[in-house]
Amino acid sequence: PQYVGVVEFSDNNPQIGIYPNPASDFAVIGLKLAEESDVTISIVDELGKIVYQNKSKQTDGGQKEMKINKCD
Repeated sequence: PQYVGVVEFSDNNPQIGIYPNPASDFAVIGLKLAEESDVTISIVDELGKIVYQNKSKQTDGGQKEMKINKCD
């Protein structure tokens, strides 16, 4: 499989990226926010089924990374 492993952010718009793609055991979500915001992350499979969803939470502005394990 081919993996994508770099998430780059270039401006102040909210942005999100995920790698590796496809993910097997884990995925890393990169997130950039211009300001503090409520954030909910949902990941869906190719059939549209939600396979991961975090609770909405207040997140500081700036660049963040979050690792999600397959068993989470």
